[in-house]
Amino acid sequence: MKSKTKPAPKVARSKAAKILTCSKALEHYIEIKSASKAPKTVANNALVVRNWMKDAKLEDAAVSSVTHKHIDRWINSPRLTWKRSTRIAALGSVRAFFDFCVDHGLVERDPARQVELNYSVMTHEQKESPEKQPFTEAELTGLIKSMNIDWKLAQFDKHSLFRDKFQLLFWLIAVHLSKETGLRISDMASLEWRSIGEVDKLVVWTEKTNKRMEFKIS
Repeated sequence: MKSKTKPAPKVARSKAAKILTCSKALEHYIEIKSASKAPKTVANNALVVRNWMKDAKLEDAAVSSVTHKHIDRWINSPRLTWKRSTRIAALGSVRAFFDFCVDHGLVERDPARQVELNYSVMTHEQKESPEKQPFTEAELTGLIKSMNIDWKLAQFDKHSLFRDKFQLLFWLIAVHLSKETGLRISDMASLEWRSIGEVDKLVVWTEKTNKRMEFKIS
């Protein structure tokens, strides 16, 4: 008769978590999150967390030994040239990592939740958010007109840049769709025929947020 394997006691799991290094915890984070989140989002978050670990010299330290001071000294360093928006995003990545660690029993408390941005260490320029300049209607019209000419050249293998005409066709369609919907390039690249199953309608499940969105298209 086969003996059933019993789950490890909580005390044993707790001891294992205490000796798990930050680098190993990050590997677990990437492996598990990649199954449910957009790969690019996971990769970007992991890059920020890895840079924090390296700067704080915590790569080989037990993840349970991290305190809010390790994070605060990094994100609020006066030497950082990052703007406010970049710091907010970076802190969000570290918080997401420790949310994962808490959920999986790697730490008992989330040290990142005690950290807030210290605006006194930032210059006025770092605090200000730059104004984003979208393409104007005239610029988009000119871009599409130019790409139509490129498409004609590519069909006869006369284009100097695009050897594969269907690469150019993708960008031509992508510019048209982004003009009408404002979709990210990753969402346009993952469209399926069923996304345009209804007349005058585009249905998209977004890669970044996994949300269903509908658009009226010409």
